[in-house]
Amino acid sequence: MFGKLRRGVEAVEAAGDLARITVVVDVVRAYVASCSASEELAIAQQSLSLHKQRVVLSRRLRDAGRGNQSEVTRGQTQADTLAADIPHFIAQKRVAQYRLA
Repeated sequence: MFGKLRRGVEAVEAAGDLARITVVVDVVRAYVASCSASEELAIAQQSLSLHKQRVVLSRRLRDAGRGNQSEVTRGQTQADTLAADIPHFIAQKRVAQYRLA
């Protein structure tokens, strides 16, 4: 009888430990996802800024007769593509922060 009670108490303690571990794992995953999304967002924003500068320089070269329209178009397309990706990174960050809360 006492052995059964002891095993029952041990089982309840193990279930509590498992619940605490599960909560910690979920918090760590959400924190890492939030940090990762923040880094990806910062990189995308910096890359977008650089591509916009490239477009400005390409236009100046084109206007001065040293470049061509295809460089301007290519740079603008890349900048537009990067700009379209930024909301995705913002959404990932918000989801991770929501999970943390």
